[in-house]
Amino acid sequence: MSLTAVQKVAGNHFRASQLIRITHELPPADAKCTPFIREYRHDCSSRGGVSWPLRLKEKTELSPEYRVCACSQVGPFSPDFPHMDCGANKQVTPEGFFAYTWLEGACTCGLEVRSGTGRLEIRG
Repeated sequence: MSLTAVQKVAGNHFRASQLIRITHELPPADAKCTPFIREYRHDCSSRGGVSWPLRLKEKTELSPEYRVCACSQVGPFSPDFPHMDCGANKQVTPEGFFAYTWLEGACTCGLEVRSGTGRLEIRG
């Protein structure tokens, strides 16, 4: 599927906002991993220090509806956006058009692991 230039801006905005949310707003993880592995091996203290695989699960967040103002700014639809003084706006992407997926998991020993980044998918 080919995206328009405005849809690409909306996708970049959504990806950046989710990366900020994962790194700053969610509780900090004890370890980070790449978003491409499914198991994170660690020396588990609850299993006597044996190297143990921690199965990571995908977490997905769907995008909100994105709109573009007459002033050419693109942003998620909210009470503050589009601007009241612009007068005209149109929908760029519907709600759930993009999905951002990352990996996370927790072990019985208390270790919490999360991928440092994720991947953006187009679902529209």
